[in-house]
Amino acid sequence: RAEPPAALALLLFGDAEQPMPGNFSSGELDDNSPLKTIASFPQELVLLGRATILIKGISKRLGINWPLSEKWAPLAEQALACGVDGCTMPTWSNVVSADAYAAQKTVAI
Repeated sequence: RAEPPAALALLLFGDAEQPMPGNFSSGELDDNSPLKTIASFPQELVLLGRATILIKGISKRLGINWPLSEKWAPLAEQALACGVDGCTMPTWSNVVSADAYAAQKTVAI
């Protein structure tokens, strides 16, 4: 079945307000949560999953629209471009030019 992993991906990285595949609930503790159908989760992704839930929860509580998948997309694309052997330096360590930094969207709180 493809619905549980797709619903989990939406829960972690997408807009939880959108209807979930397989009629899953976006409530993490709900009986119909996609989290309840996942038998195991890759150890390398546990911290990432926890971080995404924290970031999404904080942004929702503060009323900030924070598209997590859009924010992380450039780093993910760069990591994929490094190939199987990975990059020499972590993707987050790259120097960002002042122009690129100024072009980033900022959120007023």
